[in-house]
Amino acid sequence: MNSWKPKQPLPTHNRKTAYISSTVVLVTSNFYDIKIKKMVQ
Repeated sequence: MNSWKPKQPLPTHNRKTAYISSTVVLVTSNFYDIKIKKMVQ
């Protein structure tokens, strides 16, 4: 097993990707939360 750990801060594109993916996760979870609440009512 080779556990590679970056010693430098993440490159900009990696940070952008992480930001975008977290935003997508947030939006989708909010969307499903709203859908479930509407279904429950």
